[in-house]
Amino acid sequence: EFVKMLGTLYGRARARQAAVHAARTRLRRAIAATCGIPLASDDETLARAAGARMGSDEALTAQLLADAARAAGDPDLEQEQALALARRLQELSARLHNVRTTAPAFAQVLRPGNVRS
Repeated sequence: EFVKMLGTLYGRARARQAAVHAARTRLRRAIAATCGIPLASDDETLARAAGARMGSDEALTAQLLADAARAAGDPDLEQEQALALARRLQELSARLHNVRTTAPAFAQVLRPGNVRS
């Protein structure tokens, strides 16, 4: 839904670069919040943290962030490229959100006194 909304909004304004930039920024924020590292961390650090937290391929995450950074600065970015990147960024953001929202509930279950025999 978020990607479709961004696509519609930015598509009308023909601002493909801004759509990719917004999705990239959202992913960086999700990684920082989920992994407890500064938002100002470089992409490599964010990718390593996301990989460790989710068991995902940090090289793919680093490449996705790098591709999105390049695309966000490309005035000739094609609509299909922008949409594909925004979707990939959003998918990873959603996975991180799921990790973040389920972690407290899981931690609650593991607290001493909450374990049932």
